[in-house]
Amino acid sequence: MPRQELSLGQPLWVADDGALDERSRRALARLLGMVSGEQAVYFAYDLAAMLWGDDGPLVCHSSLADLENVRESVRDLVGESGPEFWWPQDRSWVVTTDYDLLSTYVGCSAQTSELLLEDDELEILPVTLQTRVDWDTKPPHGS
Repeated sequence: MPRQELSLGQPLWVADDGALDERSRRALARLLGMVSGEQAVYFAYDLAAMLWGDDGPLVCHSSLADLENVRESVRDLVGESGPEFWWPQDRSWVVTTDYDLLSTYVGCSAQTSELLLEDDELEILPVTLQTRVDWDTKPPHGS
């Protein structure tokens, strides 16, 4: 399958300015909500907060179902990006979309990983501790 590209020539598997696209963000939140239930989730804006003038990170907490409401509530403070990090109170997973990385990364258990890999709405690639996450990263097989 040839690599699909955005209008700017950027491969689909590359994140744009620390922001996970809305469709993927909602699908990821739905799946992780199945794992975490109703516990509190923390949403952190680090670099985005500093770029917009804060002295340190901005951290909010709410339910995972309220992710879009959290994004809306901090839009005037950090713009359209992020959150850069999100994790549940029990720390069973963590999501990060960093300005300087190529994609969104999910650290989680093998069981949660399988759930994510099986979802048709998400473009998921498994990585290991040895996988490069910089601009010298080779494109995913089939891209």
